[in-house]
Amino acid sequence: HITEERYNIQWGGWNQVKYQLLFLKKMLESKHTPDRIFIITGQDYPLWSNSKIQMYCQKYPDKIWMRGINLTKMTSTSNMKRFLTFPHYFRDIDFHSQRLRHFITGGQRELFLKLFPAIREDYLVIEAQKWDIWQSSGYFSCNREVAKHILDTISKYPQISSYFKHTFVPEEITIPTIIFNSKYKDNAEIFPKPQYEGLSTLASLHEFYYNKAIKIYFGKSDYNKLISSGKMFCRKVETGKSDTLMDMIDSYRNCHEEK
Repeated sequence: HITEERYNIQWGGWNQVKYQLLFLKKMLESKHTPDRIFIITGQDYPLWSNSKIQMYCQKYPDKIWMRGINLTKMTSTSNMKRFLTFPHYFRDIDFHSQRLRHFITGGQRELFLKLFPAIREDYLVIEAQKWDIWQSSGYFSCNREVAKHILDTISKYPQISSYFKHTFVPEEITIPTIIFNSKYKDNAEIFPKPQYEGLSTLASLHEFYYNKAIKIYFGKSDYNKLISSGKMFCRKVETGKSDTLMDMIDSYRNCHEEK
């Protein structure tokens, strides 16, 4: 383990951002001094060979694997934009029941949607400059310089944490907002369409299928689709459900490993 610190992670809560920031901090402090940092999870699996990943990172040292969409400039009918304009509470609480959690957090959200047109702005003001709010996947990759900029920025401007702490799924918007309002924005990718089309369209690193109603785990029937996707990773895979697929991917990766 790179740290003994632990957070109670509940989807859509601020603790998801805290673990991202902690991970970046520990990587910068590491004696191994990595040139590039990947934020991924145990349900992600590499599709590229190790040598291809290393070669690509060396060829594009400044690239940020992050695809963002500007929520501030979306039309007001977008749910993602509307969710920015009022606070979301209780998301870091472990209710020990998904049904109860959904009832409380979702109920609070729907109540605010019905009662209030907007409570706060859909942008930030940092040093008299307007910052648009951006969304991306919570899984991304950057170099050490960008990681340091993220940590320095959120430390220097506490209003960033204050704004996003009670925002819907801050894991997907806090760091992207910092990146796309920085000098590093041209090293990331902007989603080419004006409206949100689902989280999978914002995944720069991953091939994945997202359905909020059910948990999707890839299996062996998805092998050809995943290999032909061109993505570096896929998600989600799970031991016991994706074993054959992972064996097939391992074989492919080994065959394409440069000796």
